[in-house]
Amino acid sequence: MASATPPNLLVSFLPWISLDDEICLGKVTLWPFRSASKDKIREPAVQEHLEKYFECYVDHQGRPVRKITICSYGDVDFRALPKAELQDLRHVVDALLFISVIPEATLAVSENNPYNAPPSAENFELVHLEFLPGKELLTVVVGNCQHMGYTTDMISFQKPWAASEGKVQPSDFWAKAFHHLFDASILETDRGLIFRSLEWFRLAHFNSDDISPLSKVLMMATAFEVLLAVPPDINQKKRWIAEELERWIETSKFIRGTRTDNKGKTFLASKLGWWAWDFYELRNAIVHGDQIQPRQLEYRVPGLDWLTHLMVADLVFGECIARKLFRLGCFEKGQSFRALSPGHPEEAFIRFFRPLFGDFFEALSWMSSQECTNSIPSGMNKQP
Repeated sequence: MASATPPNLLVSFLPWISLDDEICLGKVTLWPFRSASKDKIREPAVQEHLEKYFECYVDHQGRPVRKITICSYGDVDFRALPKAELQDLRHVVDALLFISVIPEATLAVSENNPYNAPPSAENFELVHLEFLPGKELLTVVVGNCQHMGYTTDMISFQKPWAASEGKVQPSDFWAKAFHHLFDASILETDRGLIFRSLEWFRLAHFNSDDISPLSKVLMMATAFEVLLAVPPDINQKKRWIAEELERWIETSKFIRGTRTDNKGKTFLASKLGWWAWDFYELRNAIVHGDQIQPRQLEYRVPGLDWLTHLMVADLVFGECIARKLFRLGCFEKGQSFRALSPGHPEEAFIRFFRPLFGDFFEALSWMSSQECTNSIPSGMNKQP
């Protein structure tokens, strides 16, 4: 009787991301193939097969990419993964993108450095390869398309031109928080909202010319809607989102001001709230097919004339995710946060986070050194 064909193995990897050290998020470990494979891969045939296959991934000069990141779920056994575990891999890579983008974006605004561009979503392409050690034939699957009949010496995969250069090594601080997001104590509903919103965040951060800034505005607006769990039957969604963001990111030092509508009714909100109002107003104009001028995508701040609404959306979204993780107890130093300001956890959060990541709220001129004021700041007296 003929022996049964052995099952295919599976390797999941990030070809355009270089890590110096491994990162653990939940049950997923991200590790550098070139430097760690001999310690992690037990079968020489598997090692040899992957070495040869990864030669197909080349940089812009056609040279093989030397640093590829492997994504392992549990043990490094290259077994086929069920759908739920594959979904966890996707979540982890989305989290990796987020914790790579947000600190860079925050630093750029805090230091007024428009040249400090964060990595793009193209860097975080997640590839799954089924293989049998020694079997040369490849099937390349992209979406619903399958390309069959190739061998490793026939094809190459070039790094996308939209992918940025450089190494990605997120801070342990963020990585540990997302690691704890997979704890059994975290409700699936909370975890699900975070990762679903991060999927929209990823889609909004592709650098390809095929995705317009208008589409990215819609994607980031959707990321906020998912994370904030906007009720489906809510009236005045624009106002609701502005007020909900103020509730999530509460501080007594936000500058506040008023606007008056066409009926003479006056509304009071912080600069954060008015930004959210304007951002969602921009989103509505795009959805309704209005003519959008380039200036409508800009967010004017004295001294930061390179800012856009999308850049500010990154900062506010990052702050929302950080506070959500904090409230879920995902930061290992959560108790230390609270010790900084007993009885006032939000103030404790601010005191710990601002020195680490810079105060982009001050850079945006949203905060005062004094307690909140009801005066009308510059640029806040237009109609809602």
